[in-house]
Amino acid sequence: PECFEIERRIAEATDIPVMHDDQHGTAIISGAALLNAVELQGKELNNV
Repeated sequence: PECFEIERRIAEATDIPVMHDDQHGTAIISGAALLNAVELQGKELNNV
């Protein structure tokens, strides 16, 4: 809840990317797992 406001304020106050681990980390890990699973199966992502 407050984390979104804090992230927004930090992003506005700085010129560097801001990443909130609880928010973005799960998406990054899920995407990486999907890409690795597709590669291990010898398939292409657009054919899954």
